[in-house]
Parts: sequence; structure tokens; C-alpha cells
Amino acid sequence: MSDILERTRGLQCCDPLIDGYVEELRTEIERLRAENKQLCELVMRGKRTFTMYRENVPDATHNQNQKNPPDQPQFEGVVFSDGTVAIRWLTTKRSTSVWDSMDDMLAIHGHPEYGSKLVWHEEVTRAAL
Repeated sequence: MSDILERTRGLQCCDPLIDGYVEELRTEIERLRAENKQLCELVMRGKRTFTMYRENVPDATHNQNQKNPPDQPQFEGVVFSDGTVAIRWLTTKRSTSVWDSMDDMLAIHGHPEYGSKLVWHEEVTRAAL
């Protein structure tokens, strides 16, 4: 892809509208490439952080000590460079657990039936780069 970008840099066609569109695409590709590089650097540094939200935790199985309102996170976590995952519950009764992998943690706590939403924190961490 970068070879194509280099070969077409500076080329223009007879339609300024098309030239403008091509330049916008080129700029967007370069922006995405830089963003991807930053994400790779974060992963290579050894950890990624996340937060889990749940929209529909059932009252029948969870009391107020075991869940937060839908707009508040249920737990936050970190994935270490070796794939180990640690989560910290943010409910009234707090606890911490460690898992061998993200797949293992999600197999127990993923709960798609609760409307679970995992939010990664690269945007927050990028400011430190």
C-alpha cells in the first residue's frame, strides 16, 4: 500500500474534484497508519486496559451489591504482555481476580445476555506517547 501511495504522490488528473478526493484518501490512509503504529506500540509496551459495562443485569440474580447502574462500569481490567488478565470489580462489594487469558475471563464474565460492552482505553493512553 505504501508503494502505491508513493507512486501516486503528486499525480493529478484533469478533474480538481477527483484530485481533492484522492488527496483526502491519501491523508486518511496516512492517519490510520500512524494510529495503527501507536496501537502496536501500546501493545508492545506490555499492557492494555479496559472497562466492562453491562446494560441488562437481571434483578432476579444480582442484588445491589453485585451490580452497578447501566451507565456505570461493572469492572475494569488489564491485559498483560503474556496474556494474563486481571480485573477489579467496581460494584459495592469489590474484588479482584486474575485469569490466564482474556478468553478465559470472558467465558465466565462476558455475559452477552447482559448487554455487556467492553471498552478499550487506547484513546486515554495515547496522550502519553
